[in-house]
Amino acid sequence: MRVAAKEVDGRLLICVADDDAPIPPEAREALLRPFVTADEARTSRGGSGLGLAIAAKIARLMGGALRIADADGGYVKAFVIVGIPLAEK
Repeated sequence: MRVAAKEVDGRLLICVADDDAPIPPEAREALLRPFVTADEARTSRGGSGLGLAIAAKIARLMGGALRIADADGGYVKAFVIVGIPLAEK
């Protein structure tokens, strides 16, 4: 797993990349809704389909958004939180 954070135009960008099973592009948006799981392989792990929905809501409440993207550097996927405004100094 790789975690990185940086400032982009006064906003915070956080990226969490891992090498677990990839998430197909056509399933990514749906996975940000409560109780949605991608496939039977994921539900067999006991997931409820709430984790990404909760993370997306927290990101929205902070003025940002959660995105699921392809990763690089040997990682399969990345969860990216974008657009959280940074506090004024």
